[in-house]
Amino acid sequence: MSSLLFYKKPIPLEKVKHVKLKLKQPQDLKFAEKANSVPVAGTEFFACSRSHPVMFVKNSDGGFVPIALLSFVADGNNLGDHWEGVYIPAFVRRYPFVLEAEKGIVLFDEESPQLQEEEGERLFNDEGEATETLSNIVKFLDHVDRGFRATESYVKALVEKDLLHPCKNTIKFTDNTLKLDNLYVVDEKEFVEKLSDEEVVEWFKKGWIAWTYAHLNSVSSITEVVKRLPKKEAEPA
Repeated sequence: MSSLLFYKKPIPLEKVKHVKLKLKQPQDLKFAEKANSVPVAGTEFFACSRSHPVMFVKNSDGGFVPIALLSFVADGNNLGDHWEGVYIPAFVRRYPFVLEAEKGIVLFDEESPQLQEEEGERLFNDEGEATETLSNIVKFLDHVDRGFRATESYVKALVEKDLLHPCKNTIKFTDNTLKLDNLYVVDEKEFVEKLSDEEVVEWFKKGWIAWTYAHLNSVSSITEVVKRLPKKEAEPA
């Protein structure tokens, strides 16, 4: 899953070139209307679990990525433009900015209507120094990036222990049945059995035990996703 899922024209933020740029707070989340899932960091699992199942999917490299499952619709999420009453993952909240950590630069979507020179909060002052607005944005982007990097280590450990298996849940609609076996979950029984006492302590200190049980608890939120389906009579099987 691309880290630049919503970005039409990402370019580096430059203080000389973009000194007059202003950020207008988003009126809606229309930019994310085509997403039926987005990546989430382990630190978000608990908050996310109340609204969206946290599942794992295979990426193009054959590895796994934890995602918030937003919808069963292929090209949308049934959440409208404002996502009222549900958790909004940091992957969505960081838009229109993103941190390219390896190069230490901030990118932004040049086509985002949130960024222009007419109205909003300035990113740079007249001397080209970062304003408090931009400083807070960079802090948030760094926090998000560190969260995803920590999650990569967690997922790698799950794979090494062979704890991820295809989801066995199915969703029964009035006219068809949807299998969720392209989504992966941790096997709770194996999770308990495969970790040594030393590993349990290590995983606990890293927060991975809590993340895992937050993930397992989140699977029940499949019913929340079903409720968001437009005028469909569906029943979790």
